[in-house]
Amino acid sequence: KIWGQDLIASPWPNSGETNELHDKLKDNINQRDMEKFFVLQGILTPDGDLIKKEIFQGSGTNLSLKSISNKVSGKVVDWVEDEWMEMPH
Repeated sequence: KIWGQDLIASPWPNSGETNELHDKLKDNINQRDMEKFFVLQGILTPDGDLIKKEIFQGSGTNLSLKSISNKVSGKVVDWVEDEWMEMPH
């Protein structure tokens, strides 16, 4: 066993909005334990209201896991490279 569960920090941001995700990720980075292997989970999590709305009303946005990931993936990379790369690690 290389990394025990007690040595890995992988907080889930639990956010469905890009701006809120940014703030939660930044907080996670600032509050991380420097003695643990840190995993930055740059993922959006749609809530029940968004899922119900999409299923029953259809927003025309073609909501899917792929469309949700496309919405944020490039932004997370930019945040890491442009804002957080120089943070202590």
